[in-house]
Parts: sequence; structure tokens; C-alpha cells
Amino acid sequence: MSQDSFEFADVIFDLDGTLVDSAPGIVETLRRVIAAHGLQVATPLDESVIGPPLRRVLEGLCGGGDEELLSRLAGDFRVIYDSETCQMSTAYPGIRAAIRRLHDAGARLHVATNKRMAPTHKILSYLGWAQTFHSVYSTDAERFRGGTKANMVTAMVGEQRIDPATTLIVGDSIDDLEAAQLLEIRFRAAGWGYGTRILLERYPTVTALTDPAEL
Repeated sequence: MSQDSFEFADVIFDLDGTLVDSAPGIVETLRRVIAAHGLQVATPLDESVIGPPLRRVLEGLCGGGDEELLSRLAGDFRVIYDSETCQMSTAYPGIRAAIRRLHDAGARLHVATNKRMAPTHKILSYLGWAQTFHSVYSTDAERFRGGTKANMVTAMVGEQRIDPATTLIVGDSIDDLEAAQLLEIRFRAAGWGYGTRILLERYPTVTALTDPAEL
């Protein structure tokens, strides 16, 4: 990638399904938690559940559920995932080279994720990316709780002095696209992501990357 061919000053990435394949660790943790409580899932327990905040995932799997049960499930999930299974995450093929080229081209790289901050930092550190990203935002920060990905990206744009006109968002979910639309930021779907098929079915005119090298 040549310097003069790169047009973005900032690139905002989703994490799960965009930078990393976290499905093995998340699905394994959910299986353990559901089994430990003797529950039957209401929807298939596979990578299709990944993307929304944890509470929403658990509500979908349990078909709703009472608040006390959901709180226990979420607590058990955090203990197992944070201490062990989050490190089952792997970078998608080609992602390392792509973000290195973007970084070397002078772009500021950011992460905006629905994953909680503790495992996010552990994954970035484990993959050797702790110093790669200019900012990392997560929806479990106090000021974002109960909000949307758009709320979080709006805060990021203001606090990090990001110019929407020279920014790109890359993600695999409708949440990512809606954040881009709200802020009038260009968007590319991660064609390899968990939610990309649903995203493109609903928004067929969205441009999807088929390989990270296209960045």
C-alpha cells in the first residue's frame, strides 16, 4: 500500500467478527454456563449469537429469563471467559498484515466493541496489539451502559477529535453500519464476519470486503 493511495486518517474497527475470530471461546463459555445451570437453549448455540452485548445474547439463548437468572449467568460467563477462554480468540487471516500496513501508512486505528473492556484488553495484549490502537472503546464503560454502538462511536469521534469525512468504519453488524450512517462515516462490511450475511441481506447496497488486504 502506498502512502498516496490511502485516504483515511482514522479507521474504526469492530472487534469480534472483524479483527478476531472469538467464536470458539465465546461459544465454549456459553456452553459451560448453560450446562452448569441445567438450562435448555431457545436458539442454536453457535457463532451466530456473537455480536450483541452479553446480556442480550443470554436473553436470546434463554428466551428471555428473569433478571436474577440472567445476572447469575452473566457473572459466571465473565469469570470463565476473562480468566481462560477469551485467549482462544485468533486474528483472522490477513488482518495482522492489513492493520500493520494501515498503521505504517499513518492512519490512527481504533476499536469500538460490544465486548467488555477487560477481555478486550487481554485479547489485544495476547495478540501483540496493545500499542497498535490509538483508542479502545467498550460498551461496558459506565457512560455507555444501556446505550448503542452509535452512542459509543459518537463519543469516540468527539473525544479523539476524529473527522468523519476522513474516517472509515469496518464491522460485521448492523450496529456498526448504523453508527456509520448516524455520523456520516464511510463503512465497509467485513465479509468474513459473523453478522455480515444478515447485514447484507438487510442492506444489499453496502460494500463488503472479501479479504483484509482490500483495506
